Amino acid sequence: MQQESNGTVQRQQHLHISKIILYDETRVPQINLPGLVKFIAEVVGIIPQKGELVPDVKNLLLQKVPRWDVHPAASTIDTIQTPHIDTRVCYDGIKLCNAWTSLIPEYDRMPHTLHIIFTSKLFGTQDDTDNRYHSRAVICSNPAMISTTGIVEAPAKPKEWYLEQITKDRFHAMISGAKGSGYTKDKQKDDTVKKTSLAASSWNTKKYSKMYMVYNDKRLGEAIKGYTLQAILYYATGEAFCKDKDCRVYNAHWQKELLHTQIVSKRICPKHRQVLEGICLKNA
Repeated sequence: MQQESNGTVQRQQHLHISKIILYDETRVPQINLPGLVKFIAEVVGIIPQKGELVPDVKNLLLQKVPRWDVHPAASTIDTIQTPHIDTRVCYDGIKLCNAWTSLIPEYDRMPHTLHIIFTSKLFGTQDDTDNRYHSRAVICSNPAMISTTGIVEAPAKPKEWYLEQITKDRFHAMISGAKGSGYTKDKQKDDTVKKTSLAASSWNTKKYSKMYMVYNDKRLGEAIKGYTLQAILYYATGEAFCKDKDCRVYNAHWQKELLHTQIVSKRICPKHRQVLEGICLKNA
């Protein structure tokens, strides 16, 4: 799922872009930045540049961004092998975007320059329909933010996956001798509970792994391409989505939709391909 920032200027016609700067603050090689640069150059006609955010200043600013604790999904069992991914904290997406804006040099804050930041941080925004915060894979603004963690956690997994999670949690409570997920005073029993719970989570992940994105997923690079096009399209036109479920700029609410648009179809509909090709300032 993606969120559009309310701070974007209203426009009646396309805003042409002359420069795209990509910032990768993740340690996720599956993003495949060289492949993404080539893809954007082919589709939009702009060769993106690589930008850098000053680490010390960035970390200081991020400490001031509101955040809250969340309960990670069972798929985050993979974070045992990837400790740099933390789904236990969710940042306020709009405030995080504002913090990163202040890190961009003023000489690069030009209307025809789009900044796109890739992060492993999970962020969310408040939904007007239910007044609740929801995790997001992308926030479209300038700078735009794309979360590798959000790509895994934001689009909903198969319904069967959630049903099995409920079953696993109940089984965990049963063998722990407690009504909830707390542990007993018996260390040997607690170790058994942990190992059994991890095995169940791992089995659940492997069983459905082809039906949704997981951490360190080799398919992540393709998903990144679609979200990047959404960010570019929104900044230039004010519209990020396509109604065509085969198009890469379709707004996927489910993992199966995400996999279909970005992995199976990989198609850009004629309408949006023409729009994307016309965004480049030199093509105007």
